[in-house]
Amino acid sequence: MRRGVKIAAWTTGGLLTLIVLAAGALLIIGNTDWGRALVVRMTPQLTQGHVQLAGIHGSFPAALDLDRLMLSDADGVWSRDSM
Repeated sequence: MRRGVKIAAWTTGGLLTLIVLAAGALLIIGNTDWGRALVVRMTPQLTQGHVQLAGIHGSFPAALDLDRLMLSDADGVWSRDSM
């Protein structure tokens, strides 16, 4: 039983460490020009073109600003906002 508890503790600790590192990387990358450009490029690919962004500015995640957001579905564009 004791060995199972150790394995569970190490597994849980490893997963928590991975989550903290991923969140830290997201915060660092999201606050660089390169990271913001990556978000703009990847969003249409990850949403099959249904969400398009342009001009991300500000501090991620607290005060993020967009120049333009466009939402669409199979019937076409249904929201086009200039922020």
